[in-house]
Amino acid sequence: MGRSADCDFRLLNRAISRLHCRVWRDNSGFWVRDLNSTNKTYLNDRPVVEARLKDGDFITVGGTVVQFTQEKDVDHAAQSKFFDLVTPTS
Repeated sequence: MGRSADCDFRLLNRAISRLHCRVWRDNSGFWVRDLNSTNKTYLNDRPVVEARLKDGDFITVGGTVVQFTQEKDVDHAAQSKFFDLVTPTS
């Protein structure tokens, strides 16, 4: 996750480092690791170097917040509200 075109999850926010953090899965679950970013990676409002993720966790990078959830557990009502908040109105 970061601003670089090399990132799978690209966020175009100048407060986000080019390579800000990494999210991956292993046999024990999903993890997030800060990649020595300038503004740190936060998990549920706490700075982290590396931590295991659980459904509903909030990852904050450079003021941008993303919610981690496995696809099977997507809260469609919450996603719809989020979409309404970030979609410009005419």
